[in-house]
Amino acid sequence: MSRIKLLIVFCYLTLHVNSCGYIANYQLVGVWRVNEIFENDKILKDKTLAAIMLQFTDEGHYTYQGTLNYREAGTFKISSNKLFLFNQSKEEKEIHIESLNSKRLVLLMEDAGKIRRMIFNKTYN
Repeated sequence: MSRIKLLIVFCYLTLHVNSCGYIANYQLVGVWRVNEIFENDKILKDKTLAAIMLQFTDEGHYTYQGTLNYREAGTFKISSNKLFLFNQSKEEKEIHIESLNSKRLVLLMEDAGKIRRMIFNKTYN
């Protein structure tokens, strides 16, 4: 990767880290459904994506429902703009929170060398 591209990526990440500020656990509480998913900046189009749901509780628990009847549950915590998920097997996943407000959650994660951007809409508290 050229130095200019690295500099652009660094500046972008720095701006997002500084703009996110402090995120508290209570800001995630509720049910979030996927609106769009991008993989390496290309939108994924699949009818089953609508089944993807994340739920966070006041007690620090989460439930994830994915495609193909995949389910996962465990606990979560937030540190700065990072979301840490600990499933029932105590495996830890670290996910970058790109943005969060009362209606929209945008998560960035890397999976098998691909950058995935998931955009969720809040459905209810």
